[in-house]
Amino acid sequence: MKKIAIVTNFNITEKASSALRVADKLHELGCEVTVASFNRDKIARQRLPFRDFIKFVPQQDFYQSSDIIVVV
Repeated sequence: MKKIAIVTNFNITEKASSALRVADKLHELGCEVTVASFNRDKIARQRLPFRDFIKFVPQQDFYQSSDIIVVV
């Protein structure tokens, strides 16, 4: 299973929405999706549907815990 991190500006609705669509597709393909934990509140403020499969990791572990990083 590939561990894929997603990076974007989750303060911007369009970018957050796009990143979550990418996360949905990656999850469908069997990937583990990670996002830096400080983005959890930003995603919640966008009032987008929560994805329970996204793993939130501390910023200091974010890059080391990923095989691939996708920037949206």
